[in-house]
Amino acid sequence: MDGHTSINALDWEGTYEGTLPCKDCDGIFTELTLNNDDTFLLHQTKLIGDKKDKTSQEGLYQWDESGSNITIEINGESIMYKVGENQLILLKKDDKQMSETEIKNYTLIKKSIKEIK
Repeated sequence: MDGHTSINALDWEGTYEGTLPCKDCDGIFTELTLNNDDTFLLHQTKLIGDKKDKTSQEGLYQWDESGSNITIEINGESIMYKVGENQLILLKKDDKQMSETEIKNYTLIKKSIKEIK
């Protein structure tokens, strides 16, 4: 990888969170931690009215050749995020970014150092 990429130019290690859209619920609160040893920890809470369905997954993530996107495997499904400045943007199945109007709904924001302590 030559030049500035997310992997070598950003402070990407840390925990990101946000509520992602859901077809059959009120949203999925997502907390994804990326470690510099290529491991991740994912906590998701499916919000269904007053009920909450929590799950946790851990594993390895991989950077793509461009050094800008990561892929995690959850239950045999590949999920790709574009790594940006203090944010992760969920990508569509074809590795394309959501439309400009949808991006904010599919973005996880990095927790600040103060929030982590």
